[in-house]
Amino acid sequence: MNDFVRAPAYADTLEPLRQALDVEYMQRFARSILNKELPSEDPLSAYIELSKDGGVVNPNEVFSEVFYRLEYPDVSRAVSDKVFLSGLQHFVFHGAFEGRYPNETFKRTIEQSTSPLSLDNDHDAIVRLIEGNALLSRFSQFFPSLSIDSIYKEYARFFFSGDATRPSFRAILSATFDPEFFRKKYGFGSEFTVADLISIYLSKVAAEEYSPNPQFDEKFYRAFYVDIRDAVKAGRLLCGYQHYLLSGKAEGRLPQYRLESTLEQKYYGITRPVAFDRVRDIQRRLAAPPIVQTRDHQRTLHLVVPDLNPDLFFGGYRSLIELAKQLHKRGSRMSVVKTESEDESLNYFFYHAAEEESAAFRDAQVYTAKTGVRIGPNDRFLCYSAWDVLFARNLVKKTNHERVSFLVQEYEPIFLEHNALHYMVSSAYAYPHFPVFNSEVLKRYFREHRIGVFANDPPAPHTCFQHCVTSIRPPVAETPSQKTLLFYARPEMHAGRNMFEVGVMALRAAVEANVFTDDWRFVGVGAMRDHPPYHLAGPHWLEIRARVPIAEYQELMENVVVGLSLMHAPHPSVVPYEMLQVGAQVVTNSFENRSAAELERISPNFIPAGATIESVVDAIRKAVARVSAGASRLGSARRIGPSSWDAALQGALRDLEAEDQI
Repeated sequence: MNDFVRAPAYADTLEPLRQALDVEYMQRFARSILNKELPSEDPLSAYIELSKDGGVVNPNEVFSEVFYRLEYPDVSRAVSDKVFLSGLQHFVFHGAFEGRYPNETFKRTIEQSTSPLSLDNDHDAIVRLIEGNALLSRFSQFFPSLSIDSIYKEYARFFFSGDATRPSFRAILSATFDPEFFRKKYGFGSEFTVADLISIYLSKVAAEEYSPNPQFDEKFYRAFYVDIRDAVKAGRLLCGYQHYLLSGKAEGRLPQYRLESTLEQKYYGITRPVAFDRVRDIQRRLAAPPIVQTRDHQRTLHLVVPDLNPDLFFGGYRSLIELAKQLHKRGSRMSVVKTESEDESLNYFFYHAAEEESAAFRDAQVYTAKTGVRIGPNDRFLCYSAWDVLFARNLVKKTNHERVSFLVQEYEPIFLEHNALHYMVSSAYAYPHFPVFNSEVLKRYFREHRIGVFANDPPAPHTCFQHCVTSIRPPVAETPSQKTLLFYARPEMHAGRNMFEVGVMALRAAVEANVFTDDWRFVGVGAMRDHPPYHLAGPHWLEIRARVPIAEYQELMENVVVGLSLMHAPHPSVVPYEMLQVGAQVVTNSFENRSAAELERISPNFIPAGATIESVVDAIRKAVARVSAGASRLGSARRIGPSSWDAALQGALRDLEAEDQI
């Protein structure tokens, strides 16, 4: 039966579909509409048999398959493309949670509702309300995956909206109407009684936009809330105040203009004074920890890092760990100075670390901003990030050496908006430091922009190393068992430079342009956690995986024929070079310090994209065309760069030693 349930996330979770089936109703429907008996005693099997190839079956009295497909063309297309078995399958897994209508009655009731009921904080009342309504009660029985509160929010509250008739509104109005305010504002004399004024208000409020009291501004309410303005214009509401009394107040709508409140309702968070918090945060980051100066002349190399949390280890931390291993082999005495953690141990690091990694840190003293740092006159500092340089800028003054070493693995201001944080991070490159650049390409960016050690001629001393790419076994067969596109997919905020959004939009555009046949698989790797499959178009879904163990990554790479890895930043990235090891056609983007021509010189398998999303789509199209034309994986698979970390770091370590930095 799973042949017809194509959405990967739901292929083996059919229970919600089974719960929506009313056997007796389906039997009546099959006999009267389809002129046949149910093809199976099992309701789910019968439903799938009747629904396959686009068959239309109403599963129960509250869901209309015909209505749902006509109302939602996107669902109809998905059923035609066999992405979904039926409209019902879409509804139970998606539509119900999106507030889509299951039938004409729901649509008509909800769209005609002018003032939905407000019981948001009274769960017991909501339960009684739904159980007391035959239609809603049956709906909740057939779709139990929707909570009672969700049914209320998406549907039930509209079934019990206020009557909104003038007499009932008049009764409520009488208690809140301010006759003196009304007389003064609109020029009515004392000869008009309160009853007269209320009658005048009710007869003219729709056209004249009268306000009933100083706490409510009718003109503002209609101007600010488009839905209320349209409802009054269409005659579904008498006025904005009617809506406010019946439900607007409970919804948190504003009765009158207040700059902060109106801005917040339109642009949430815009008035929050974040700079006050930033002042405290920056001062905390810059504050020197307690310092204990010692007379110990044996050198300690202090590794200054935010933390050593393996859950956050990507390529940059890998460089630091490998450098620490090399220093340990050389006999360096090291400490770890944590700038963003108060954990005075490395227990969590040791829990994850391999034996050689643990050995490098086993004897290391751990310091935090809270514990302070013991510093001898001959000590040295190696900083992981720009913020760590700022943290250590005063600590190094307690030694006989003015410079910290700085592991430069990106131009870090690119992670930030152009604000005070950007300014502070940029300032790190102005303090005395010996940079250890991760890649010649990144060093070129600093040189061309005259940043840090390149601010003056000749440049100050520095060194560089080439990142050692994770070793990936070449494919064993020319033809993969399933053609796979591997996308370096990092949807989290901290990974914005990898342009997840651009990659997804480009893949979707390519799929919609029929660049891919139905037999392609799309896998995204690199996320902080697994995510549900993301629908691209037609039968194609993007699987989004968290970082996977190397053995599983190797198995996945066996079938990769096209890679997509974007990087809107000076560092060249590592993942594209991993993809080259399996002979994939690799789509990546150029940047100001790495031109398309340079990328193509590095490897003919690189297909550079430019500065537009169309160029990314074109590069994907070119990659797929090469695969279709028989581009050899086995013949083009090769490793670029150093083959080991020993080789990668040898020159940098020699320079660090020559400059008395370690």
